[in-house]
Amino acid sequence: APRDTRLNSAAGAAAVDRAQHDQFLQEAEQLGRTNATQQQVGTQTFYLVDEYWTDSTWPTDEAGLDIIHLQWGSAAYFELARLRPDLAPILAVGEQLKAHLGGLYLQIDEEGASELTAAQRTLLEE
Repeated sequence: APRDTRLNSAAGAAAVDRAQHDQFLQEAEQLGRTNATQQQVGTQTFYLVDEYWTDSTWPTDEAGLDIIHLQWGSAAYFELARLRPDLAPILAVGEQLKAHLGGLYLQIDEEGASELTAAQRTLLEE
């Protein structure tokens, strides 16, 4: 029985996380931040490029970049949101995202990792 409780608790937490993310998306749309090809988040500008909302400072040549590549809506995605609540407005830009965050490169889409590694966690906490 305790295992079922943990599963229900985890499922409930995931549902709350998803609801919070959906609220971020709704707020972004209500603020009129979104248009067909460009979104502004603070000082960052994102352009719709090949179905990704791409930070204007994202390099055109990705070779050699150490990219943290996470799956949208996964445990890793929501852990990122918990570790870095300051990124909520950026995560609300869209489900397919490439963001340059200081020395970090973050890619979010359906193909990314579903769990953060210890090394990624350390980088994100700095």
